Amino acid sequence: MKLYGASLYLPLDRDIAGDIYTIENTLQFTQGEGLILSLDSNARNKLWFDKYTNARGRTMEEYIIRRDLHIVNTDTSIPLFETNRGRSWIDLTVQ
Repeated sequence: MKLYGASLYLPLDRDIAGDIYTIENTLQFTQGEGLILSLDSNARNKLWFDKYTNARGRTMEEYIIRRDLHIVNTDTSIPLFETNRGRSWIDLTVQ
């Protein structure tokens, strides 16, 4: 079995539809082999332990469900992004 890994940055100021297109191309490239995606998604969603869900988070959630991907994030005690303005769980690992 082959295992692929990809790390993608999905900027907050860019339409997430284009980013999902990039993720989809990555999935197509691996053709059903093992894939782990590490996403700096800038998408907030309670599904991956953020305090609320934004529009990007809803779009990402729908895509994850539609493609039957699995969220690997499990530790809710440590925020994945933190500044003096706040913290969040916008980084996402899926397989």
